[in-house]
Amino acid sequence: AQGNWTLANIFGLFENPTIRQGFILRIQISAFTALLGGLFGFLLAYALVGFAFGMGCRTTKWQLVSGLALSSASAILELLQTFVPGRTPEITGFATSSLGAWLGLALAVGVSAILRGKK
Repeated sequence: AQGNWTLANIFGLFENPTIRQGFILRIQISAFTALLGGLFGFLLAYALVGFAFGMGCRTTKWQLVSGLALSSASAILELLQTFVPGRTPEITGFATSSLGAWLGLALAVGVSAILRGKK
């Protein structure tokens, strides 16, 4: 019936190309923002860990070792996803996590230098 909330009327909306394209675009945007949000979460989590490791190290040498260790841990965790049903390792996960760790370490190096300069 015209103007009623029936399944036929709702599905009929998708016969309109503008509405159909708008709906498809909305799904694409939602998928992109979900992926971006997930990647940002990994970046932030590893940045916090990298910062903590960097602040805990007394020398630049150990800060570099920490960065390598965090990047290695990220790679190992991605590879271990091979053994989890429904999961696969992804280079974007590794790259995002490693980048976060190194950004956190870089921030820690900067903060350490500022704190040393104030003493």
